[in-house]
Amino acid sequence: MKMDITAPWMDQIIEQCENNSLITDPFKKKLLADIYLSMSRILAEGDDEIRELWIDIPRGSIYDFGDFEEYLSEGLVDSYEAFKQEWEDYYPDKVKWYSITTARYRDDQFFLYQFKTVLYH
Repeated sequence: MKMDITAPWMDQIIEQCENNSLITDPFKKKLLADIYLSMSRILAEGDDEIRELWIDIPRGSIYDFGDFEEYLSEGLVDSYEAFKQEWEDYYPDKVKWYSITTARYRDDQFFLYQFKTVLYH
């Protein structure tokens, strides 16, 4: 099954990692392992094997952002127009840029997104 990654989906992963949540979704775990493996091709810097790259991810459709009915029922918006404005405020551009850095310290592997350590294994 092919899944297109969108900025709201990527932001969910980052938020989950920032909250120190355990990632249990097999697709997300594999994605992070694949990212780490792919980045191992980049020349490492320093003792901690730091590798960095920037990627752009499409913002996707408004449906990738969220469920209008859910936002409405939770009182986050009062109309579809407000929901659309919220989406455009969060994702004003058609793509969102992300800085991804990997590092290793002893046997631990670290991921840094937007220059914040959010995950290690």
